[in-house]
Amino acid sequence: SPRYEYAVEVLPEVLTEADNMGASLTQFESFQTMLNRYASAGWHVKTITSREAVNHRISMTGFSSKTSQVVVVFERLR
Repeated sequence: SPRYEYAVEVLPEVLTEADNMGASLTQFESFQTMLNRYASAGWHVKTITSREAVNHRISMTGFSSKTSQVVVVFERLR
C-alpha cells in the first residue's frame, strides 16, 4: 500500500511578486515561489485553509489581537 508524508506551511499572509517592493530579497518569498519550491521536491497541495490566530497578550490598546493565517498542507509519496 502507498505511504504518504506531509508538510505544513503556516503563512501570515499570501504574498505575490507585486508585494516585493522594498522587501529584503533574503526574507521575501511569494506564494507562487513557495508552491513551486515544494512542487520541485515532489509535493502537491492537499489542502489550503485560513484560520484566525488570537494573540492573548494585552496590547497597548488594552485588547487582544487577531491575525489571519493561511495553512497549506502538502502531500507526497514516500
